Amino acid sequence: MKTLPNTLLSLTALAALSAPGLASPLGGGPSDQTAQAGPWTDPDTWQSGVVPSLAAATQITVRHDVESAAAGQGGANMIVGAGATLTISAGDLTPQFLLLIGFQGDGTIDVTGGQLTSVLDATELGYVDGTGILQVRGGDVDLLGLRIGDTLDAGRLLMEGSTGSLEITNTLRVGEQGTFTVRPTADGASGLAPVICDRVNYRPGSVLELDTSLYTPEVGDSWEIAHYTTSVTNTPTTLTAPEGYTIVEEQSTPGVVRLTVTEVPSAFVDLGGGSPGAAGTPVLEGLGTLVAGTSVGIELSSAPASAPVLAWLALAPTSFAALGGTVHAFPYINQLFFTTGAAGELSLATTWPAGVPPGTELTIQFICQDLSVPDGLVLSNGIRGVAP
Repeated sequence: MKTLPNTLLSLTALAALSAPGLASPLGGGPSDQTAQAGPWTDPDTWQSGVVPSLAAATQITVRHDVESAAAGQGGANMIVGAGATLTISAGDLTPQFLLLIGFQGDGTIDVTGGQLTSVLDATELGYVDGTGILQVRGGDVDLLGLRIGDTLDAGRLLMEGSTGSLEITNTLRVGEQGTFTVRPTADGASGLAPVICDRVNYRPGSVLELDTSLYTPEVGDSWEIAHYTTSVTNTPTTLTAPEGYTIVEEQSTPGVVRLTVTEVPSAFVDLGGGSPGAAGTPVLEGLGTLVAGTSVGIELSSAPASAPVLAWLALAPTSFAALGGTVHAFPYINQLFFTTGAAGELSLATTWPAGVPPGTELTIQFICQDLSVPDGLVLSNGIRGVAP
């Protein structure tokens, strides 16, 4: 059975949150809630028919999609739920007291500009019967504390790019149903702004997530996701990223929590077809996503040592059996000569060019000199990559 934390609203107070036009049990002026989607400054948006004043109202509940450009400030509590999104694009929205996102249905606050401030109590993401989401995609957000999925339901904090800021006076707490998502737009500080706080506290069940929808990371890309003053407690229970990516969370630098990419998905598939030689069957691996401007590479291993090799590159090949294996990269559009190292290995890398049509297929295969076999040649496996 779920129980409400006694540090926040009582059950009686919660019951009153959805009652428009009634005085809040916390005292003060009347409450109000949205009647329909629209701008904050439109009286028709509100059940009272009057644009609410945060200075006069006790409780403001957003149950429809609302855009706030100049909402003002005051001592009101604010609730966002029932599937609504409150977008803050300009102005200063300062409820100051309770800020609950995800109450009686999912709720989202999307900050793209302006300022959101709540300095007299912690902000809850995911409170009662709803997922709460705070998206910082611009503007400035200043909170006393932030609890993500730490009360009764799931919560998510999204930090996108480097144009917004989130400063927390006390603790960033990622709860057992909490997800901290970062969505960088570039590598390093130019791609992501860190959360500034006194403490970071990961609870059992917490999730740290990398979103690659706006930027395609490479191996070694790294972001400072939080700057803390006092301490960081625990590590995320789960690290999640799109398929093929591997990420690590690091706390080795005092005052900094960092997220680093250690593996990226490969656009290449293994076609097989290699033939055995003195060192075994040469193995060819393709690296990279084939996204314009990113690194792409190939690695050859288990090939004859210090031997000449020939790389075939093909766009529309026809496979056939030869040299004890299968040739996949013929007819070729280009062939390149190399020599393997003393361990029978070869690594090559370049930058994938812009302008390659989506769906373009590139097939690569190596033919290696190996005097231990009757034909004097062995094949690596073939690989094929498809440009996205």
